[in-house]
Amino acid sequence: MDVHNPFLYGDLTKEVYMKVPPGFYGAQKGPSHSDYSLFTLTQNDVKINVLIYVDDLIISSNNSCALTAFKE
Repeated sequence: MDVHNPFLYGDLTKEVYMKVPPGFYGAQKGPSHSDYSLFTLTQNDVKINVLIYVDDLIISSNNSCALTAFKE
């Protein structure tokens, strides 16, 4: 999935804060560091992973219906 991100094409003069989507958590790397580009959601037997790289999203899931709903 491709994302058009205006922050890539201009200089920011203010700090930008982002919230993690509800239910998602930043993946832990080591004992005290987080990877702020990988988000995971686990609800019951459904797992969704979202990896953000520049202006692209890599989305994976073990449930095709949940994946379709997430992308909509």
